[in-house]
Amino acid sequence: MNELDQYFKVMFDYIESVYPMAEEDIQGCRSYMHPWYLKKDDFLSMEGKVPHYHHFIVSGHVRNYHYDHNHEEVTVDLNDGPRFFTSFNDFFQRTVSNENLQCVTDCTILRLHRDDMEAMSAFPSMNEYSALVMQKSWQDEKQRLIERTTLTAEERYCKLLRERPILIKQYPLKHIASYLGIHPGSLSRIRKELASANPSRSEVTIDLINS
Repeated sequence: MNELDQYFKVMFDYIESVYPMAEEDIQGCRSYMHPWYLKKDDFLSMEGKVPHYHHFIVSGHVRNYHYDHNHEEVTVDLNDGPRFFTSFNDFFQRTVSNENLQCVTDCTILRLHRDDMEAMSAFPSMNEYSALVMQKSWQDEKQRLIERTTLTAEERYCKLLRERPILIKQYPLKHIASYLGIHPGSLSRIRKELASANPSRSEVTIDLINS
């Protein structure tokens, strides 16, 4: 299996964990998606522009953020592969985005141009999968908003640590704090208190204290 075949295997394994794909759909998708290699701090798309590509993260970490009225960065999503990732509404509506999608590490991406979406709609299994992805995206965002008002700062952080521990090691504290809606100083205190209370979790707790 060559390198490109491996990239597509990662993507189709990810898709088929949610929805089974017909072989003809798999082959059709391959003809429209192309590899893209980015370095740490490179942008997949930037605010003030219409996003023209839908991305699948084969490997690496990407952050989605915008600026608030004080021109402070607000992180709205932290992503690690494998996963589809783009400014969904602006991509589908062809509107100017206020979001920045930036690599936090070197990344390998498979991307699809917006003009090829019509051709992709001919693949039934991709249509079904896309509908499921959009539904899950909306549900996740709704759940995150609920958690902002029902969970304490420590509970939100512990939930992230429990469910997506890899993010804790890959992203700076300020990005994690912004994503969770916690002041960086408060998150630093929470992390140190958790590390002190759980000395047996040495690998994680040392990382928390030193970050």
